Amino acid sequence: MVNDVVIVGGGTSGLILARELGRRGIEATVFESEKKIGDKADKASGILSASGLSKLGIGFSDAVVNSLYGASLHAGRRSLHVRSEKIQAYVLDRIRLAEICSREAVDAGAKVVTGRRIGTEELERFSSEGKIIVGADGGLSTVARWAKFPPIENHVLTFKALFEKSDRTLEDEVDLFFSERFATGFFGWAVPYGRGIVELGIGTRSGSWNSAEAFRRMLREDSVKEAVGGGKMTDSKASIIPIGMRSKTAKGNVLLVGDAAGQVKATTGGGIIFGGACAMIAAEAVARHIDNGKPIEDYDSMWRKLYGKDLSMHRFIHAYYSRAGEAGIEKLLWVLDVLGMGNFLSKYGDMDRPSAMVKRFFLRGLAD
Repeated sequence: MVNDVVIVGGGTSGLILARELGRRGIEATVFESEKKIGDKADKASGILSASGLSKLGIGFSDAVVNSLYGASLHAGRRSLHVRSEKIQAYVLDRIRLAEICSREAVDAGAKVVTGRRIGTEELERFSSEGKIIVGADGGLSTVARWAKFPPIENHVLTFKALFEKSDRTLEDEVDLFFSERFATGFFGWAVPYGRGIVELGIGTRSGSWNSAEAFRRMLREDSVKEAVGGGKMTDSKASIIPIGMRSKTAKGNVLLVGDAAGQVKATTGGGIIFGGACAMIAAEAVARHIDNGKPIEDYDSMWRKLYGKDLSMHRFIHAYYSRAGEAGIEKLLWVLDVLGMGNFLSKYGDMDRPSAMVKRFFLRGLAD
């Protein structure tokens, strides 16, 4: 195997890339700063769309802790309920998912090194040796700073906790809460994990109030108290999520994937589906470079051609609800309800690809 690729960051995007490279006969070495793959992976929520997961080729079944069929969106006194007859999303154990991705990468021929933080001196050495360097090390990427990629301007601060011994009865739907009283520029969520466990979380715009304080404010809401079903708060974690794509994600012998590239849904902060899909494109770009001398910079246009429109639409939707405020979202939910959009979303909603959903909407309108 050709050993030419260094991947900094052992999250799902980096590991999927290593797996795909291995299947092409290109050996990659993944460096993860944590002592174990999956350590701190559960700082982020594990809601992933069923359709998106199916395209990543991960044997994720052992990581599933719950299946979701619907959601309720709450703003002010208004709610919009959406439910499908089919599973729309899975709640996954993020640590277990990372372990599965690591095993698949190793089985494909990759090397995974844990407890190893890569600094600028080592990056310089790898570069001088002609290695292809991939930054898969999150929104605050060391690789991106070292290679002087343009920054990601906007971030969301999150805080989440588990509530155990919950008496919540609805265990296959998620609740989303929009209110500037606690979630400036983002929203709160309640996700049932099954077995009397509920995850309650919140995101708030970076530069506004502290995410832990925003979480405490959210807990005062009666609808939120109802969603956690009287459970006892246990494990809590905070994190930072990039909102917005970098204007450049490849140059020279360096490229970025996942959160490091800003391949994140601005509407929800979810990065696994798009990050993993772009990692698969990165593997193709690297293989073309090694086999045929194609420039690595092709990766940038390749992934944007397939997913740039949808990621831009997620940013547009996020910008809209950030500006609208609670009263504006309350009116929007009323309008959507009157137009019967709850039923439409139940049938045609797509958590990842809003462009496909818009296309279905207009085709449906023409058919009617």
